[in-house]
Amino acid sequence: APGGCLIELCIQLGIIMLGKQLIQNNLFEIGVPRMKKLFRKLKDERAETKVSSHSDAAQEPQQWDLDYNLEPFTGLTPEYMEMIVQFGFVTLFVASFPLAPLFALLNNVIEIRLDAKKFVAELRRPNAERAKDIGIWYNILSGMGKFS
Repeated sequence: APGGCLIELCIQLGIIMLGKQLIQNNLFEIGVPRMKKLFRKLKDERAETKVSSHSDAAQEPQQWDLDYNLEPFTGLTPEYMEMIVQFGFVTLFVASFPLAPLFALLNNVIEIRLDAKKFVAELRRPNAERAKDIGIWYNILSGMGKFS
């Protein structure tokens, strides 16, 4: 073949950039928290029916109770991992798939909105921790940039 395996690599990167990152990751960012929230809500309603049968005065829940029932914050490692993988695909394979930066930009625009909704409405507020920089992630990004 005159192009070698460049066409196959371009097709595979297109599938990864569009299928995996844009569709699959974003569906999981929407679907998994909603399913967890639904299961927690059903569990809380079962517990409330047992408690409410004993007491007649049903109060409207306070805001701190609603906030406590949100999913606990587990850290930013999955968010960093997603961005590192995307950065790697874009920088290492831009010669074989020139549309990768455009798809990455589109994915990041959607990802920002989904993460904002997730952090505001789905997760508990994280505990504040001081950090000098992004830690080992900087070394990984620097190494990938030098390698590309």
